[in-house]
Amino acid sequence: MRLFRFFFIKLILRPRQQTYGWAFILLGALCAPTIVYMWWQSSRPLELFNVISRSELFEFPHSIDSKSGKSIQIKYTLDPALHGYAKEILERHRPDFGVIVVMDATNGNLLAIQDYAHNTKDREEFPRLFARSNFPAASVFKIVTAAAAIDSAAIHPDFEIGYRGRMHTLYKRNVFFDARRFRPNNFVSLKEAFGKSINSFFGRLAVNYLDPITLREYAYRFYFNRSLPFELPLAASSAFIPKDDGENWGYVEAASGFTTKNSLSPIHAATIGSVVVNQGRLRLPRMIASAYDMNENKALVLPDAGLVDVLGAHTADQLSTLMGETIYTGTSRKSFRGFYRDKRFSSVVVGGKTGSLTGSDPEGKYDWFVGFAKSPDRAISFSVLTINKEYWQVKSAYLARKIIEKYFSEDWLSNNADSTSLVKNR
Repeated sequence: MRLFRFFFIKLILRPRQQTYGWAFILLGALCAPTIVYMWWQSSRPLELFNVISRSELFEFPHSIDSKSGKSIQIKYTLDPALHGYAKEILERHRPDFGVIVVMDATNGNLLAIQDYAHNTKDREEFPRLFARSNFPAASVFKIVTAAAAIDSAAIHPDFEIGYRGRMHTLYKRNVFFDARRFRPNNFVSLKEAFGKSINSFFGRLAVNYLDPITLREYAYRFYFNRSLPFELPLAASSAFIPKDDGENWGYVEAASGFTTKNSLSPIHAATIGSVVVNQGRLRLPRMIASAYDMNENKALVLPDAGLVDVLGAHTADQLSTLMGETIYTGTSRKSFRGFYRDKRFSSVVVGGKTGSLTGSDPEGKYDWFVGFAKSPDRAISFSVLTINKEYWQVKSAYLARKIIEKYFSEDWLSNNADSTSLVKNR
């Protein structure tokens, strides 16, 4: 009110020449912040997801008309040849369900995202398997447990622990026992136990050298129990690690991956191998190479595929040794038999982790292979998941091998490929 009276008196009742100057100076000072803000808003780059919804990208459209009337042109990071080959091998081997995700571990570009269902009814009931986060993580979670033990408890790949029972079972009597009364009937190194996925070993490792708080922290570092930054809306992968209350069996099950309560999405799983490639740092994924506002003729700002610290570099090197053991002597040795006899792959370092468990959504036997492959000039991390209802059609590790062979045998990279060709390959 006082300001209004001032202008009324100065500009109308007392229209003197000297008062006009002061009045306009004051008016300019009041309007300046608004003018500067409007200029900043018009000149700053517009972020993509302020214009479109993330859910509009599920079908990989090359053009989107936003609700605000803008026409957005999108190019994807997917490589047409590798993306199409992933679809080809899924259709050739015909698992009941299958998902393949391949990421360039050096920059986060997703090179292939394919899912598959053998019959039409399953395709309609379970669409977009690549974006689901409810698949049991199974023994893939042993990567987290092993990394936590190496990083926090100074355990090394040759460190030995005694355990009782068979390799792929998990019973309390084989984890919680008095070594003075019951002698362990097996002594193996962490490297061997990881490669062969020995559940009781990892149960005893967790009980004797880790605790629920530490394991929960490392699970969080690997992006369990938090949202993974990505262009598509993904639910978080979960790691259910109960608090220690004596003989905490839920904690043992979680550490060994022998539980359906730990869940994992294929896209998240494809980033895990990047921790080894990037010396302990996880590369965040991205699937959009560029987005362009056709109305205003300018590029839109995209989310950054950054690096996140997870482990120390020394721990990452030792984790690489463990994951390599899976290939050489462990659970995927048959799938990779003869791989290094081919001179084309003599410089390629491959590592991974298998995981298998029965699940219910969809029903079947789940088979994971999560890992990395790197040469001196390029590197990928990947996840392959197959689900079979009654009969095994193909192992995930074998499909991963075919992807690795295809990627490293020829120069398949054609970044920023036109999105139209990618839609056809889906």
